Amino acid sequence: MNSKLLLFILTLLNSTFVFAYENEFALKGGFSTAFSHLKYIDHSQDNALGIGFNTNFGYKFKRWEFNLTSFIAFGEMEKLTYQIGNTRVQGEGSFNHVNFAPTARYYFDVKENGNWKCYLSVGPVWSLNTFKLEDFTIESGAYKEEYRYSYTSRGWLVALGFEEGLATKYLKPTFIEFLYSYQTAYEIALLDNSDFKNVETLNTDKVRTNIYTSIFMINFGIVFF
Repeated sequence: MNSKLLLFILTLLNSTFVFAYENEFALKGGFSTAFSHLKYIDHSQDNALGIGFNTNFGYKFKRWEFNLTSFIAFGEMEKLTYQIGNTRVQGEGSFNHVNFAPTARYYFDVKENGNWKCYLSVGPVWSLNTFKLEDFTIESGAYKEEYRYSYTSRGWLVALGFEEGLATKYLKPTFIEFLYSYQTAYEIALLDNSDFKNVETLNTDKVRTNIYTSIFMINFGIVFF
């Protein structure tokens, strides 16, 4: 093989691991594992493990990237105390977190002999959290198995990640990131899910700092397009 052609091919292959695409929109996503810590009104608290998925859609410059980020987690939780109005229940069951965040991401320099780009992301986050109690004790008020306990919260997230520094997004770069989010609730609701086509809100209440949620996630995936 011609030595100049061989040198060109080796240079091209090396460049795919040194430079990354830029000035483009991109959609990224994948799967997640989540660890959640919940602390409630009576200082009861619980740790829960879950799985889920994540997405990021935004525009990438050379160093900066601005995204609309979302991540969802499902899992099981143990005994906590929930209260809304006159209804107070202690129980355990399943949960899901649905989170949305506008994030700013900064990419650091690529090592000369490396093929991964390190980045840091930060941004405000809003979430909807829903709990289905499967084993519960009613301390006051009325509660049925068909009811759901829900609260909305807001806070901040920070993520440290690594993405392959490929020359184009069409090579499907992979990524892995470690995300931490801390949130406090600002509204809770008691829902009747007896008819899933027509979920009825039985009661709502404004809260300030009596529900704290910490979420640690490991996200991994690829750039779709």
